[in-house]
Amino acid sequence: MVKIITMVISLILSTLSFSYSADDTTELTLIRGGSDTGTTAQRSNLYQTSLEGKGYTINRPSSMPDKQLAKFFHDTDKPVIWPGISDYGSRMELDFDSENIVAIEFTGFYFICYVGNKTDPKEIKLGVSKSAPKVTLKKLGYDTTLPYKNNGAVVNAAIAGEVDAVISNQQGAKKLKSAGLRCDEFSGFNQVAFLLARNIPDIEQLRKDVASVLVGPDFIEWQTRAGLTNNLFTGDADRDYKTVKDSWDTWANKEQ
Repeated sequence: MVKIITMVISLILSTLSFSYSADDTTELTLIRGGSDTGTTAQRSNLYQTSLEGKGYTINRPSSMPDKQLAKFFHDTDKPVIWPGISDYGSRMELDFDSENIVAIEFTGFYFICYVGNKTDPKEIKLGVSKSAPKVTLKKLGYDTTLPYKNNGAVVNAAIAGEVDAVISNQQGAKKLKSAGLRCDEFSGFNQVAFLLARNIPDIEQLRKDVASVLVGPDFIEWQTRAGLTNNLFTGDADRDYKTVKDSWDTWANKEQ
């Protein structure tokens, strides 16, 4: 009799354990743009590994073009997450609010590197990426900006002496400093990296899980190696949303 009761209790506990595990696993579709080796891909890989370690199931479609990515995020009825960065504001229309904000990861700072002795914004020819916030640059007095395809092309233009100065990200500035150029931190704009989500059954739980992921060893090691160790997560969705939206609108060339 005792054996039978023990077996029944064990069966019940086993069933409860199985049910909990099934209910506790949330399936997420992780979407991204960009190359398979770039910063967004690296961040996506970290999210996948870390969240799977917490019991999530992560689906990974191939990298999407900007418009397709925005459409998928808008239209899907599945739980979806997107590791974004604010310069996408220059490339796509995307409606999001504080309910979509999961976390902020870091700020990517920019630098102005001078090719010669000219430093007056109104006198220099300034090389910039074609996505750079032109409204902000105009407000800061940079009347002559020459757009280049990407940051790599901007760096090459500075080395070739095609311009008087350039705005470059941290990696490009490091290369230009090595080439002997003077580079100063540029305060006109920066980029904010963040995680957005839609259709999440328990967004607060996801925020808690991501918060612990961002201070985990994998993310810390990656940010340290990239020189981006400024975890901006506050736990206040409205405040985080304002930070992301202000930076997004800057890159979208919207008046602030």
